Amino acid sequence: MNADTQSSHTKLYLNVVVLFALYILSALAVKEMFVTNDVFRFPWLVAGPTVFLIVKHGYRILGVTLIAGILGNLIFGTSFETALWNSIRTVIVFAFGGWLFRNTSDQPLSFTEVRDFFRLFGTALGMASLAAIIATLQFKANLPIVEVKSFLHRIAGFTFGFVITMAPLLVVAHWRDRKKELVKRLWDGALIFGLAALVGQVVFLNGFHDSLGQVARGYWMFLFVTLAGLRLGTAGATIMLLLIAIQALTGAKLELGFFADDIAKTSLSNYYFYMMSLASDGYLVAILFTQGEQRLQRLEDARQEVIGTSVSLRK
Repeated sequence: MNADTQSSHTKLYLNVVVLFALYILSALAVKEMFVTNDVFRFPWLVAGPTVFLIVKHGYRILGVTLIAGILGNLIFGTSFETALWNSIRTVIVFAFGGWLFRNTSDQPLSFTEVRDFFRLFGTALGMASLAAIIATLQFKANLPIVEVKSFLHRIAGFTFGFVITMAPLLVVAHWRDRKKELVKRLWDGALIFGLAALVGQVVFLNGFHDSLGQVARGYWMFLFVTLAGLRLGTAGATIMLLLIAIQALTGAKLELGFFADDIAKTSLSNYYFYMMSLASDGYLVAILFTQGEQRLQRLEDARQEVIGTSVSLRK
């Protein structure tokens, strides 16, 4: 075994261990926050990392997914049979997602073009629809699975989970390409994120409710996602979305702010659709603006080259 092969195997084993730990930690976190596994399903939190590793290492990752999925379901006190059927469905959906993501682009881990944006959301919707269809069929066949809240709820939740966990991995994969530029805009980012956190405190957690309660509406956060995308690209949009997602989910759990009654009324469906609207706005703005900057830079480089050539010819 040569050094490159050994290094590849070491990375694979390390990724497998990390993925297994993510499954268990996700199950524990969801149980701690929601007690049950039907409002916010723990596999949604590992959808992105699982598909990401399938793209990198192939379908051998799915064996770990099945075992970790069974253990994660058992954490909620379900029977082994229920855990097995839930995990089989999850493995099928993740295998489909990995195949779809790998075969719709020559550079499957790219996140710099508009087509990458549509591929991310298209894969998310495809996986979510398949998961909802299989779950509905399992339910109608009286197979032991976690209760199906609604077809639309599963689609919204799975799409949210995949996008919010896959996009950061794609951004990190291209971190070096824009590292210098992002460091230059560090103070811009600090200001935007700081203001967003403050406004999020008002909108989602009822901060300053007496004085600002009447104008604390969820649409304010679109401004900050757009600003983050414009100034900091997909990296900024990702950080902003994670910040908003945590604040909004905390408010829903504590029955405060914009999503105070969302768990009781929609099982968080409104929250999932809201976050997907924010993500669509932030990522599309970030990609389009970054592409515009890159094209302007190429034009400027070409102009400088023409000027240089012209000066040389005159001599």
